[in-house]
Amino acid sequence: MLKKVTVLLLMVIITAGCADTPGDQNETGIVSGARESLIGTESDISDVSQQEELPDNSWKFDTPENRGANGELFEQLHKQLAGLDINAFVTVKDGYIIDEYYKNEFDENSVFRYNSCTKGVSAALIGIAVEQGYIENIDVPLTKYFPQAAEAEDKRKQKITIRHLLEHSSGVRWPEYSSDMFRRLRDSKNWVEFFWEQPMEAAPGEVFAYNTGGSHLLTVIIQKATGKTAYDFARENIFTHIGMDSVEWRTDPQGYTDGGNGIEMTARDAARFGQLHLDSGQWRGTRIIPKKWVRDTVKPLAKAQPNTSKYGYQWWIKPLGKTKKYDAYYSWGYAGQYIIVVPELNLVTAANARLPDNQTAPLDYFTNYVLEAF
Repeated sequence: MLKKVTVLLLMVIITAGCADTPGDQNETGIVSGARESLIGTESDISDVSQQEELPDNSWKFDTPENRGANGELFEQLHKQLAGLDINAFVTVKDGYIIDEYYKNEFDENSVFRYNSCTKGVSAALIGIAVEQGYIENIDVPLTKYFPQAAEAEDKRKQKITIRHLLEHSSGVRWPEYSSDMFRRLRDSKNWVEFFWEQPMEAAPGEVFAYNTGGSHLLTVIIQKATGKTAYDFARENIFTHIGMDSVEWRTDPQGYTDGGNGIEMTARDAARFGQLHLDSGQWRGTRIIPKKWVRDTVKPLAKAQPNTSKYGYQWWIKPLGKTKKYDAYYSWGYAGQYIIVVPELNLVTAANARLPDNQTAPLDYFTNYVLEAF
């Protein structure tokens, strides 16, 4: 009944021709989710504002066998996961949920922190903002949005662009993997100021250095460019239209949406975001993210780790598989949150874990069981 009432209310809003406007790395607990819906996005396939009602975003379900997978391997996977702090593991094939695991008291309505998987959402918002004309292009220097860049003594900071933030190549010294840099960012009174206080160690575009502070600037830019928080902009342009109703998004001390680490949602909604990218930014016939942006997002741009992982616009890119290697890309959050996309198999898996000392375990189980099932 609630769903029907919501749809009717949305139809009234559309007919009236108006629209609503609007943790850190050891935080791996469960949180409650928001239930808000807003309308408004442009589409080069089917304009949402011209639809009489939003599409039915309910998931469809099928068995692994009907989708060409070995169901026994999924049963084995569940047995393996039962002994670990892996909260959720949802696999989607051809747009159908074919397997779903939840630990103990959790279920499809449980809302989890997805930490750095946030970065992929922030990147998508930049692409949408460029498409809608709020941002000229991603080669705009940050001096347009941050006086700290324009006034910096080190003139190299004046050359940092949005592209450099997307690629983690700003040149700002940020040893996130080898120091307490992330904690210092989160403990600071002003995250934006903290970023700009850091010295340069290279010219922009020369060196890959994973930088959550730089990712946070992406959502600050969204707010400066659109006049809306990144959370509200995302609800208008992504979440409502693909059924991501559970999403909450934390903020920094100044009220800017946390662009690097702050998103919370159900595993099913995480899978929706993966499916949106698998389908090149389209959701059931409606264009949500520009197709070219999604293609550029998952294009390998930098050798990011010694294990041959590469990076696009806030997504990791790496072949996965044992018996056969598949091209894949994924969002990866601290303590073991993943949104994994394998285009060749038309496959998406969303996993959520609390494994700070074994962060790659969900990816390993995905490789050893999910991929081996095909």
